[in-house]
Amino acid sequence: MTAVPVFQPPLIAMLQTDGSFSHSRRPRGRAAAYLETAAQDTIHKQLWEIQDAKNSTETEWASVAFGLKFALENNEYVVGVENDNFGVIAALLHPVVLRHEYARYYRNEIQTLSNQTAWVGLRWISFL
Repeated sequence: MTAVPVFQPPLIAMLQTDGSFSHSRRPRGRAAAYLETAAQDTIHKQLWEIQDAKNSTETEWASVAFGLKFALENNEYVVGVENDNFGVIAALLHPVVLRHEYARYYRNEIQTLSNQTAWVGLRWISFL
């Protein structure tokens, strides 16, 4: 079987996601999304509270899942997803065994949501 190259469509919605976790007296997590539409005429922003998050890695997984759902709710079906957590992006690109139940749950959610799109691209972004 020959691999067929998949090229990025010329117009895509850009979705940047991020997760955060606080160890304050009442631990809490947050996930955020910044969505620029494919038409480049609208920017949508959203923040979600994650009451039972275990750590910052879980909030990063959640941010990708929540962000992709947010893009679909805004009728964007060709989406470029950017996130700064290398482990999350790598686990979505390569079949690996995930130790944590939350990672397995969110990877399944992301796959299910991706199946509702025409195209999804993933990119790891680094801040130095």
